[in-house]
Amino acid sequence: MNLLQFEIPENEPALFDTWPLADQRDAGSVTDVDLYYRLFLVRARFVASGVEFISPTGTVTLFSLASSAVGSVLRLRDGLSGGLGLPESPEVIEFRPDGAEVVIRSSLLPLTAVVGRTELIACLIAFVNEAHRAIVSHWAALAENEDVAGLKKDVAEFEIG
Repeated sequence: MNLLQFEIPENEPALFDTWPLADQRDAGSVTDVDLYYRLFLVRARFVASGVEFISPTGTVTLFSLASSAVGSVLRLRDGLSGGLGLPESPEVIEFRPDGAEVVIRSSLLPLTAVVGRTELIACLIAFVNEAHRAIVSHWAALAENEDVAGLKKDVAEFEIG
């Protein structure tokens, strides 16, 4: 089983404050720095073949994790290595293709798993789509933001094969 999910911290005011109300800011003033480092903190979890690589005990910016997932999808599609890297941590979750499978490793912890390439890509795409949905559902004007729109655009026509 491969699972990459997030939880919006609605019951944690310090974290939920990073989910601005639409009337608090002009969506046009939101920069990529805001998206990668300041806005939309979530608790994320990534499990592959029963191994937990990302635990919901910490927080990450949703856009940053989704952007990293997009990059991995595009690289894995081309048979290249990818990974999930976050500004909040020096750790990288590495994805190394090996035929129809992908070896997943933590750069800091002794964690390894092997999953199907198609399954991993589908998991990453589902995460990106859900992250995009959560961001624009919360703040509809961000659907026009080039960076936010790019998340979905980059995986919209992706064919798994």
